[in-house]
Amino acid sequence: PIPKPRRLGVDGAILLAEGLRGCQPLASLDLSGGALELQGCVEIISRIPQTPNLKIVMLNSNSIGSEGLGALREALSKAVPKSPALSSIALVNNGIPQEEAWTLRKAAGDLELKV
Repeated sequence: PIPKPRRLGVDGAILLAEGLRGCQPLASLDLSGGALELQGCVEIISRIPQTPNLKIVMLNSNSIGSEGLGALREALSKAVPKSPALSSIALVNNGIPQEEAWTLRKAAGDLELKV
């Protein structure tokens, strides 16, 4: 039988975020469906400036929800200006209400943010 893929989870996201520091060759990161939840996604987004060539980050389907969106907004507003190579972050299918998505887009500035 084919083994089920394992989900990274919040603890795994925190460890991975630490490992992103100075990872020069990384241009794209897809952690969709990794069960990162809000805390894991915030950790990953916070480390983007330390990954200078990262252009695309996909964090779709990670059960972020609407609770604590302020932390996500703050992480975006701090990381995006310090990440000139970054062109896109995807946060689709995370239970983020569309009426609140505009605040995340505002925090992301000119960056393509899919919510």
